[in-house]
Amino acid sequence: MQSRSTKLGMLAAVLAAFSWGTATVLSKAALAEVSPLVLLFLQLAASVTVLWFVVWLRNIPPGDRTGARRHAWLGLLEPGIAHLFGLIGLKYMNASGATLIQSSESIMIVILSAIIMRVWPSWRLLGLSTLAMLGVVIALDLVNPNSLSGNSFFGLGLMFAAIATAAVYVLLTSRIASRCDPILAVAWQQSLALVFAALVLVGVGLGTKHAIDFSFPLPVWLVVCVSGVVQYAVAFSLYMFALRSVSANVAGTFLNLTPIFGIIGAILFLGEGFSFAQGVGSAVTIGSVLMITYGEEY
Repeated sequence: MQSRSTKLGMLAAVLAAFSWGTATVLSKAALAEVSPLVLLFLQLAASVTVLWFVVWLRNIPPGDRTGARRHAWLGLLEPGIAHLFGLIGLKYMNASGATLIQSSESIMIVILSAIIMRVWPSWRLLGLSTLAMLGVVIALDLVNPNSLSGNSFFGLGLMFAAIATAAVYVLLTSRIASRCDPILAVAWQQSLALVFAALVLVGVGLGTKHAIDFSFPLPVWLVVCVSGVVQYAVAFSLYMFALRSVSANVAGTFLNLTPIFGIIGAILFLGEGFSFAQGVGSAVTIGSVLMITYGEEY
């Protein structure tokens, strides 16, 4: 039987995947009006504001008692460098190829966990993780060989670098998750990521000599702020909480649900269609994750 903390950790991982999937839909809507770098900066700004407000409400000492501040540099990995690489890489490849590579993060976590941390997954977990990722490939119609056409090696390389960086972030964060308050740790990490994003934004603005445009309608500002809070403050805090109760391997498996939630959100809010392949793939992924959730204790 799984302990209550393990079940709560798995639930937190599912909710984190839901948050990331939902925020992806919101971000896609915002990108029609906002440039990627401006979007990243504003989303992080909204997230950091909410995080520190919650820290203040909970009266959490912002000092170094739990080591959260010492590990703020992890925010440079994700969302800092990982999301920067991902945004640039996305300019040089199609969305299907990018989503396929993003779906590989769970497998990367398992592989890197074995290489770096010497944590070997069970054959059951490895098999179900692979099956869950296969479901994502089917749901996104990436079994079609034409789905990966039009991608440059530069874009593919940057996207793989982004996902590998994110996987390393998960592994390193799992080492400190049990010692740090999740919200405080995420607040410090994203504060540093915000500084990083601001420097990049200013650097690009100076280098291209183009003014940074923040003149977009109020509804767009609302979408940007909400998506930032959901994608960064909520999702990262939930995932940090999940890593306190389950291993990085198990928590990473739930990342396979992110594209599924994204597909559902796109259908409901962006009016995109739903194919038979998406239904089959979604069922395979959800079924695999459920088997992990209700299987052996990790």
